[in-house]
Amino acid sequence: MVDVDDILTLLDRWEAYINAVLGLWAGLSPWLLGFTGYDMALLAHLGIGGSVVLIAVLEIWQASRNT
Repeated sequence: MVDVDDILTLLDRWEAYINAVLGLWAGLSPWLLGFTGYDMALLAHLGIGGSVVLIAVLEIWQASRNT
């Protein structure tokens, strides 16, 4: 029988990887979408994207230490 805790642990790990990718997208989107001329939008995307990536990497690192 499949253990529910194992499924939730697997979903938590995938969630962290998806968050890291989305954070990278948010950080790179000013260049990919061409709005680097708007300083506040650029800074907001860099700050939010960087924060999301940092938290996701910490979550992945913490999960790898616990297994």
